[in-house]
Amino acid sequence: MIETSEKRLMGPVIRLHPNDNVVVARVDVPLGLAFETDVAGERITSKSQVTAGYKIATRKILKGEPILKYSVTVGFARFGA
Repeated sequence: MIETSEKRLMGPVIRLHPNDNVVVARVDVPLGLAFETDVAGERITSKSQVTAGYKIATRKILKGEPILKYSVTVGFARFGA
């Protein structure tokens, strides 16, 4: 079970589990927005407009690599980074 009381709701995204390689947009994220995540020193700049609820990769994800959300594989990358 995911304990939501431990989640930090700062900024435009939320990481649902520490093992995730994606974060979820809490609000619409405009192209070019630079923001920090809950990981110290992790800074991301949006390369496209992202609608609230959609995933944003926090690092390069290679073609065929698992996409982790809730620390569960929710899919595999279709394109290489």
